[in-house]
Amino acid sequence: MGALSGMLICPWSSLPRVLKDEQSDHYLVDTAAVVDRVTAHAVNLVLVDGSGESSEVGILNRPDECVLTSAAATRLWTRAGLPGTVTRAGVGTYVDRHDRVHLPAAQGYRMARAFAASEPQTVLRYIAEVEDNLEAEGMIPGERWQHEYLREQSPAMALGGTGPDTRPRSRTFGERSSAS
Repeated sequence: MGALSGMLICPWSSLPRVLKDEQSDHYLVDTAAVVDRVTAHAVNLVLVDGSGESSEVGILNRPDECVLTSAAATRLWTRAGLPGTVTRAGVGTYVDRHDRVHLPAAQGYRMARAFAASEPQTVLRYIAEVEDNLEAEGMIPGERWQHEYLREQSPAMALGGTGPDTRPRSRTFGERSSAS
């Protein structure tokens, strides 16, 4: 974590909640494992984009946590078929004063894998649409960069399209879809 300011400005009545969030965040940072860029992108692809919860935050700014609103996190946890509640997902999980659930990145990955396994067509349709759009848009003059972007994102798309005990179902760049 970068240099922290010694100044904290908040309404006096909010100070206890702000301090509790800070304490919970420090605990999450101290206990959570960091995920790599590809895994973080795959979690976002599944939980944020592929699930239809596109207004959510996902893994943002820090590779050690996954942040979702409580409502979205609860919906996704249920849709993923995971036992218990998302607010008890693992060590370091907490709900902040803005009603957002902060999960360790490993728990976000667990939820993304379970979601992809429980709703594979939802995720795969989204991934196929993104791949098809990037491939088609890359054919427009001046837009070839989208093909490079597609190649860069392919590992995350393959990981996002993988559920437990399955092989990656994402096709590779240049491969024709079966519908073509």
